[in-house]
Amino acid sequence: MSSINEKLIFILEKIDDLVLYKESFLNAHDMLNNKMAFDASLMCLLQIGETLNKLRDSAYRELLPIKGTYDVRNFIAHDL
Repeated sequence: MSSINEKLIFILEKIDDLVLYKESFLNAHDMLNNKMAFDASLMCLLQIGETLNKLRDSAYRELLPIKGTYDVRNFIAHDL
């Protein structure tokens, strides 16, 4: 099982991935109209939500922006 630090590093890596995808385009509109970038961005958001949910019961839960993130993950996974 991953430690809390490993989970936090994973989340930061997914955020870095999102920034990298965005930097490949002139603007967010162009990025979201590119199927591969759109799908990759959704996967990053899904993984961030899933990982934050795993940290819900950790000692850091008061410091993390967890509220609503799993709802976003569920919307991406089930409603898009």
